Amino acid sequence: MRIIYCFVFSLLLQFQFLFFCSKSSAQSVPALAILSKIRGEIIAGPKNKLVNGFNGKMLWKRYYVKTRKNSSTTIFFKDGSEIRLFEQSNLIIGLKKSATKRWVRYRILLKEGSFWGYFARGKSPVEVSGKDFRLLASNASIRFSKQGNSHNISA
Repeated sequence: MRIIYCFVFSLLLQFQFLFFCSKSSAQSVPALAILSKIRGEIIAGPKNKLVNGFNGKMLWKRYYVKTRKNSSTTIFFKDGSEIRLFEQSNLIIGLKKSATKRWVRYRILLKEGSFWGYFARGKSPVEVSGKDFRLLASNASIRFSKQGNSHNISA
């Protein structure tokens, strides 16, 4: 009889943990990059929740970073790459994984403005893209600008 009570009690505990445990709201994926060396007014975040940027703000997939007039910031990626975003610029940070998850490629989409970047990716390049092109760069230092429909790339 005591075994039956123990069995029923253990089933009730399992059902309780199954249905009533709260889910954690913490992100299980590490941040792609962080903001640093902020000068002026910077806003960053997901498209619908842009907030004021600060040193050490973590940036995840599909985060926007916008600089205002007389503003600039540096974005450090976890692989050692860095981007210096200049005034009146707007870019989106992304990530692309292979189907086998053997490689990861950072994506940078510049909407407007300019940035300088040093990409230390080795065999896995960083993808810089615009409306009509895609550029893959690794172990390179690049200055990239977009004004209207024209692009200027200096390597």
